Amino acid sequence: MCEELILPDNGGVLYNSVAVNDTGVLRYDLQTIASFVCTEGFVLSGPQERVCTADQGSGVWTGNKTVCEGIMFYIVKNAVCTIGQIYLASFYDHGYTFCYKGIVYTFYFVGVHNV
Repeated sequence: MCEELILPDNGGVLYNSVAVNDTGVLRYDLQTIASFVCTEGFVLSGPQERVCTADQGSGVWTGNKTVCEGIMFYIVKNAVCTIGQIYLASFYDHGYTFCYKGIVYTFYFVGVHNV
């Protein structure tokens, strides 16, 4: 059996099986899969899933620690669009462009950082 994983800051973990309470300590059966998620504005760094496996008689989780890193981006107001004008949202140059309240905005993805 594997012990409960530490939750990543700004994220959580979902298990595909129910934990066994061993005097207040949560433990998971072999082959249990732990899936990680991050809150909005953060992305996973490390494995998305880890599996409880047997290693020399005791349970261990596969993979390294998973963390949630903050997304960094900047915004460019680069044009004016008329109300009623159709302006298609599109991805280009690692950015996302759309029209909102008469102004064209482009969000550029810069990278991630640990928060």
